[in-house]
Amino acid sequence: MLSTDGVHGHPADDFILSTPRYDLDSLDEFNWDENFSQSPSPHDFAHGQMNNGSTAQKMPMPTSPFDPRGSTANEQPIPKLAERAARAAPPRRAVDGPIPPTPTSTNLGKRKRREADLFLACPIFQADIILGRGHSCSSAGPAKNMSDIRRHLLRGKKPHLHFLKSCKTCKKHVLHQQEYETRHGQHCGKVQPQRQSTETQWTLLFAQLYSDIENIPSPCK
Repeated sequence: MLSTDGVHGHPADDFILSTPRYDLDSLDEFNWDENFSQSPSPHDFAHGQMNNGSTAQKMPMPTSPFDPRGSTANEQPIPKLAERAARAAPPRRAVDGPIPPTPTSTNLGKRKRREADLFLACPIFQADIILGRGHSCSSAGPAKNMSDIRRHLLRGKKPHLHFLKSCKTCKKHVLHQQEYETRHGQHCGKVQPQRQSTETQWTLLFAQLYSDIENIPSPCK
């Protein structure tokens, strides 16, 4: 504490003594509006107005190098990924007309059409043409497989054959019942051959019926 005789005491007391004193009456007479200006608030900046009623100039905002509003608006922008990929991809060769079929698809299509359009003729009818005889049937109708041919030869008004059966083991056509019962069916010991086409089966049957005809006709009508 400061003593009454002017001797300094505590350092804090020295700071209080060194601080200038102001007269309260003089502070009341001080013109605060003329000597101090209030700094604008963020709200004033946002609305373009100052506290004293003046209009604040809008500050320019920093722009991106790729912002069309910036100084680099005339520069080429970055292309999209799809456009870049399209430019990088090799050009496709234009194909005029339909795609040509492959050899495999062509062969399969021809075989399917041939099987669909295949109508087998009666072997006896074909033999009558070669031998110059009168026809005893109307050529088996729309026969599409060997089952239809066997049915035609056995079930006509005047059957061409009295017995005809295909062995399930050797796939051979048997013309006599006794032979079938003793050598074929369950008694057949021959190994089953590979699957034969319909045309091949018809040709073998014709050769059995007419062994004296060398030039075997076509099985189709």
